[in-house]
Amino acid sequence: MNSTKFTFLLFSLFLIISCNKDDTPQEIIYPENICTGDYIILNQQELEEFGANNCTKIEGFLKISGVSDLTPLVALKEVSGDLFIGYDVIDETYNLVVYDNPELSSLHGLENIEIIGGRLNISLNNNLEEITNMNNLTFVGSGLLISRNDLIDNCFFNNLITIDENTFQIVNNNSLTNLDFPALEYTGNFIIDNNNILTTINFPNLTSVGLSVAIVVFQKPNTINLENLNTIARTFRIEGASQNSLNVPEINSATRIRLEECDVQNLDFLQSLNTLELLQITQCNNLNNIDELIGLNSITDEIDIWNNDLLTNLDGLTNATINIEDLFIESNPLLTDFCGLSGITVSDEYAVLSNAYNPTINQINSSLDCSN
Repeated sequence: MNSTKFTFLLFSLFLIISCNKDDTPQEIIYPENICTGDYIILNQQELEEFGANNCTKIEGFLKISGVSDLTPLVALKEVSGDLFIGYDVIDETYNLVVYDNPELSSLHGLENIEIIGGRLNISLNNNLEEITNMNNLTFVGSGLLISRNDLIDNCFFNNLITIDENTFQIVNNNSLTNLDFPALEYTGNFIIDNNNILTTINFPNLTSVGLSVAIVVFQKPNTINLENLNTIARTFRIEGASQNSLNVPEINSATRIRLEECDVQNLDFLQSLNTLELLQITQCNNLNNIDELIGLNSITDEIDIWNNDLLTNLDGLTNATINIEDLFIESNPLLTDFCGLSGITVSDEYAVLSNAYNPTINQINSSLDCSN
């Protein structure tokens, strides 16, 4: 073999070995650089200039508007205060802040953020198509708001575990179809509303909510996965859910229940409740009884039951002591049996109207007249 061929073979072997090495771009490790202060970015040039600092932590808040590219923030891992991207209206005790980024189409540049000590707000970014790349974020200290982003269809936070205080709120995103927070375990308040075509809500590890849950969906069929949720400090509200797609375990703690326009056939997920302030069941047209509430010991404030097409009796409340201010039972066309309310006292408004049977409170408390 002549020297030219041998050299060529060696060069080819070198290329093969080189090409079989991992060609994945290596993560750039930025040295720690703590930037102290509150930063308001109003345009792309200001963001480029700020990004040149390669801040890994901001001890303060960061508010961004009027930009098209967030990659100058790629070094950032932590914001001790609030992070606002877009539009926000803050309580008057702070001030009024209005931001928007009409040219921003991606959140690339925020993928290394792990901790936000204050609030995360992503709002009124009308060209933003998805929120899927903040997958190193594990903690938000004071609430998350995603609102009025007209084009986003997917919103995924794969490793966010805790939103420590205040509100988790996903509202008014007109193109949003999929919402997935597989690691989230706790939040202070949980609101999903007015996302017109949202069909998939996945929170498989959410176990506890410090205040209330409110989920409103408009599209059917839909999937609502809350398979480990069991503790809610205050209100549990579900509107528009389908029975076959509502994956909720037995809720063992809540004080106010509101079921509206739900295609549920039973209330298995409420059978562990003992005490309620409010019970509201409206327009649940596949529900013919509420037997799963037989474990209730008391209701102390209000009962609203109306426009339930198949409901025939209220026997599920038989074991509850009911001393309430207001009672509204209306427009349940098959409801004839009120004996489950025997012993009830109502201190203020009593409205039992347009049902198949409409007893007075004295008739409800009479074993002879509580049903027809």
